[in-house]
Amino acid sequence: MIVYEYDLSEIRPYKNNPRRNKSAVDAVARSIKRFGFKQPIVIAPDKTIVCGHARYLAALKLKLATIPCVLADDLTDDERKAYRILDNKLHELSSWDDELLEQELESFEFDFEPFGVDLSVDDFSQYLEPDDENEEDDKSVPRSFQLVVDCGDEETQNDLYERLTREGFKARMCNV
Repeated sequence: MIVYEYDLSEIRPYKNNPRRNKSAVDAVARSIKRFGFKQPIVIAPDKTIVCGHARYLAALKLKLATIPCVLADDLTDDERKAYRILDNKLHELSSWDDELLEQELESFEFDFEPFGVDLSVDDFSQYLEPDDENEEDDKSVPRSFQLVVDCGDEETQNDLYERLTREGFKARMCNV
């Protein structure tokens, strides 16, 4: 894989990109500012983005002159379209090992909040170890696993709600 530096002004978003990235741009920009541009954008030979629209928008926000890109010139147009969708969908097949995540979070200190991610050991530990005092009570109450997601805007919230209910999850919306 060869990584090229392109002028940001040369790169064009894919006009039919089905992914909505607006709610992630600020967090991605903070990540790039903090860690650097560690994941190149994938572009077609005509410099249209295949993968990396949020990184592109973050680079615009940061007023970067150049961005690292990988050229997907070995793929057909149809393969680039398929790869664009798969790049955004495949991560949904993964899940967290909560115990390993807790161990990892305990092994270092970092403030995830500026990146739009609320992670702390306390958030996970309440689900991992039963409270000895209430152990008997817990057996009579069915276990419930809940996830609270800060969507950033109403459109993203509605999209996520619709997706989760389509996939069979019991979901509810609330505005705080």
